[in-house]
Amino acid sequence: MSSSPSRSSVPIDKVAGNIEKEKKGVNLNLQLRSEKARPSDASTLILISPDVAKNNSPFEYRTLLLKRSSKSSFMPNACVFPGGKIDDADFSDEWRDLFSQHLDWQEFLQSIPKSCSPRCHCYCKARQSSIPADVGLRICAIRETFEESGVLLLRDASQLISLQMDTSFGNVGKAHTLPSLQLSHWRKQVHENAFNFLALCRNLNAVPDVWSLYEWSNWLTPKRYPKRFDTAFFLCCTQGEIDAKHDQAETTDSYWSRPIEALKFHASKKIFLPPPQIYELSRLCNFRTASETLQFARHRAMNFPTKQYLPVHFLCKDGLLSLLPGDSLYPENEVQENNIQGHPDSKKNISEVRMSSVRLNRVEYEKRKQSNYVTKYFIRVALGNFSDDGHKEPYLEWQNMQSDKANL
Repeated sequence: MSSSPSRSSVPIDKVAGNIEKEKKGVNLNLQLRSEKARPSDASTLILISPDVAKNNSPFEYRTLLLKRSSKSSFMPNACVFPGGKIDDADFSDEWRDLFSQHLDWQEFLQSIPKSCSPRCHCYCKARQSSIPADVGLRICAIRETFEESGVLLLRDASQLISLQMDTSFGNVGKAHTLPSLQLSHWRKQVHENAFNFLALCRNLNAVPDVWSLYEWSNWLTPKRYPKRFDTAFFLCCTQGEIDAKHDQAETTDSYWSRPIEALKFHASKKIFLPPPQIYELSRLCNFRTASETLQFARHRAMNFPTKQYLPVHFLCKDGLLSLLPGDSLYPENEVQENNIQGHPDSKKNISEVRMSSVRLNRVEYEKRKQSNYVTKYFIRVALGNFSDDGHKEPYLEWQNMQSDKANL
């Protein structure tokens, strides 16, 4: 579903935080972060759909963004990819029973596309379940996408016969269509109890389409936040255009948008995108078509490890830096991270810090006026910084472009 973006968005000062208050509380936050902010496991889905509309854009696909409710306790009003926190139901042993009705369990596990070693902690975490993270995290992403947008990524049991003969099975996702009343009923049921997603799959004689989800990245919320998530990002390319509808509870609007347009709308403050969404949408700008994106996602997942991105905040004289791996100031270990605010550059202006840094992979939140921050992304690192996980360098020229008057 495509709609015009709301002009109300989260003020940038809510993202960067009050700088003076941040300076006073930084030591306390560092001391209490382990007790206050243990990250919860979560999954997010970057959903790609071919764009058949006739337009002058070089991009022939769109991605789904949902606007979070203003009442949300985490990133209110932000436009994000569908996803959410892991539920016990996502790792229920009943999923093994369901898949085993149609497939040999070991062959099924081997058919799941996995990234190379070393793997992120979220994929190796021990759980009291026979369901491995490669399956449970994908089920979570599919379930949350259904709850929040109504997009239901399932495979009919009749289609599973080909799995043993075709190792590329499930490259492209296909949305399962439900009549309107059934769709509303099951979205409500799954929202109230995640175990009802199992009941839905049994009712439809289908299984979650875990094969069409490829590992993309892993983002960990910065340590200063009171609520944190260790989020596995997956990418899925679908067949044809898909109808999506926000749930009017957790999400209040939905947009199918070309990545470059979403970024330009963010730059003009018509919508607000959190940093992980900006970084990933900027990466997607390297690809022109859904098939090109899918080919890259599959190749990257099969030949490279998935890297974790933990932004580290660095306070300067006139603002805040959010540092990412590869940046000159990014700490190499926890000791350096704990002592980062004692760095000599913290007494400099943001522009001065940038000039003295050899490698840049950061977001700058520069305070210009009262409650008004200018945000800029800077990347200037060796190509090897991106080749270690197979990703392309994010495209940042959107920061200098004007958004079109057309709808998002």
